[in-house]
Amino acid sequence: MFENVNGKLMVYASNFTFHEKRMRFIRASAEKMAKVLKANFEVVTLREKFTPIYVYYKNGDEEPIPILLR
Repeated sequence: MFENVNGKLMVYASNFTFHEKRMRFIRASAEKMAKVLKANFEVVTLREKFTPIYVYYKNGDEEPIPILLR
């Protein structure tokens, strides 16, 4: 099913939440999932101050698919 995965899992978070405990758990989980899927992994930190953490799956030029909003 996932033999030809060439997408990536992307975690978006504010610098404000980057050092929180929940961010560490979400990042670790997304990174493990990316390894299982043999997909790339990227963390994007934004300067805006917001608390949600977003995880998306993106494959090529397709629109990102939201996986988690925490």
